[in-house]
Amino acid sequence: MNIHIVFRGPFPYGGVGANRILSYAKEFAKAHHTVIHCIQPTKNYPGSHDNRIVGKYQGVLYFYPSGHTVWPRLNTSYMAKIAFCIIGYFFSMKYIFRYRRNAVVYLYTRSFFDILIYFLASRFSGIKLVMERSELPYHLNNNDTILRRLIIYIYLNAYISLLYKLFDGLIVETESLLDFYKKYVRHNAKLYILPNTIDFSRFENVKITYQDITNVKYIAYAGNMSKYDGIDLLIEAFNLLKDKYPDLHLFLIGRCNEELFRYYQEKVKSYNLDLKVRFVGQIPNTDVPQFLISSIALVLASPVSIRNTVSLPYKLGEYLASQRPVIVTGVGTIPKFLTDGLNSFVAEPGNVLSLYEKLNTCLSLPDEQRIRIGAEGKKIAYQLFDSIKYSNGLLQFIESLII
Repeated sequence: MNIHIVFRGPFPYGGVGANRILSYAKEFAKAHHTVIHCIQPTKNYPGSHDNRIVGKYQGVLYFYPSGHTVWPRLNTSYMAKIAFCIIGYFFSMKYIFRYRRNAVVYLYTRSFFDILIYFLASRFSGIKLVMERSELPYHLNNNDTILRRLIIYIYLNAYISLLYKLFDGLIVETESLLDFYKKYVRHNAKLYILPNTIDFSRFENVKITYQDITNVKYIAYAGNMSKYDGIDLLIEAFNLLKDKYPDLHLFLIGRCNEELFRYYQEKVKSYNLDLKVRFVGQIPNTDVPQFLISSIALVLASPVSIRNTVSLPYKLGEYLASQRPVIVTGVGTIPKFLTDGLNSFVAEPGNVLSLYEKLNTCLSLPDEQRIRIGAEGKKIAYQLFDSIKYSNGLLQFIESLII
């Protein structure tokens, strides 16, 4: 069988998407010809300059069909970018048609053009088409206007209801996402739940190359810093800790859009935390484990939202895999498998004081107790996020599409 994974991002050195794909693709590659099509050059991303145009990483073949791993220049024109995308599509299709026997195209992309082009190619060549979704196709807040709600309603009942009927199979992360998407797929499409898959080998024998982190006592957040991740709440809770733990720092690791970044910076400055809060920024996925395992504790302060209710953050799996104590908020399915005081510390969502109290409880414990709670958290991670176990099930699902 030939498995073509279409990915719009940097690989193998990239972000969460690269980690997610690699966790199951390397298991696929043990049994079948598996290739990752990095469909377009990517923006400058930490580590992406180390990617090769064609390569093999942990047994997984990958290539950039456009011939470039990053945009050739920062000021690349819009038309040049279109040209690179067209070239990428052409050589990706050429490869797929060459290896189309018993083939599946696995879309790890939300791009409309990717979906449409690979749908046409799959129908022309008789290839099965599947897609993976880890989130809802929209974000809705309680304070959204009537106009925005109307637009989303039209979006769901026109665009989504048509688009999702193109797939032979759909992979989602949670039961809640399954309940949502099954209304829009074809009646004969196959559905599969694939929880977060963590490659635990990334957290074994971790080499520390950022020597300065060993000299700092810090708690950390690592992941995309969107408005749905509670970064503002975390900064406020950390402000309440600063007098009790004067040597403690907060590391914020990950990318953030400019507007939100300025907002977070202003909040940090208003609390006089400039010397205590470090915006680490985006780092290569290969470097993330050393920041996690070197921390005192890891924090995820997600507020209540529709997105957080139906999804399970990938970063939570990595937090638990690092064997550090984890402070989380009880949103979505998190309270179903994490127990406050046993394998984590669970705060009330959106409550700064509750988050502060859980942080304080964790930090005030003796080292051996924090180690024990971190170890219990890792046991949960192995039960819920083991990439080998779930990858085998996913592979059986993909194989069933061919039969």
